[in-house]
Amino acid sequence: MLIFAIQTALWALAEMLLITQAAVAVLRSMLVDWRSSPPSLALVLLLGPFVLPIVIFVRMQSAMSEARAASMARKQADEPPPLDPLLLLSASELSARVVKGELSAETLTRMCINRLVQVNPQLNAVVATRFEAALLEAKAADDAVSTGFVPPDSPLWGVPCVVKECFEMPGMPYTAGIASRAGMRGERLSPAVQRVQSAGLIVVGTTNVSEGQATSPPP
Repeated sequence: MLIFAIQTALWALAEMLLITQAAVAVLRSMLVDWRSSPPSLALVLLLGPFVLPIVIFVRMQSAMSEARAASMARKQADEPPPLDPLLLLSASELSARVVKGELSAETLTRMCINRLVQVNPQLNAVVATRFEAALLEAKAADDAVSTGFVPPDSPLWGVPCVVKECFEMPGMPYTAGIASRAGMRGERLSPAVQRVQSAGLIVVGTTNVSEGQATSPPP
């Protein structure tokens, strides 16, 4: 409910800014027109009360349309490039291609890292990264494929992923979203991440969590 209220308030503020921008543009254009060809006083007194509101309304509509179009153009310019179709495949399909040698785990990891770098400034989802370590693990996964030593109990071999920041990893932030834990770093590998890595997944970073994971203490 609170999130919806905040979103509504932000939308209303954006609309008010557009209206203000349009009003300023209309007033400027009307002043320019007035100075370039001022109407007679009699015409202003006779028709002004009827014509002026219509002129202002029409020009406001036009100015708001232009402002919305400019805002949309700026948003489109900030959008990242289209997602590679490969990254839309399921983790099991990607792993199958890696194990068969049809896709390099290192290549896939680099693709995921590049996409993360492109979109995370807008999303603010990933709070800490381990790109270098992930690439080394991806290379090791490719080496295992080339030598035929992929563990049989690793159904997601060579697939990059992210984990929540509340799961402890050595050297990674480990606050669980609690302000008093700011600056804390993990010292051991949590059982959940151990299972993730045993399945063959490659952790490229950790992501935001709600304060105290909403209801639970750090695992």
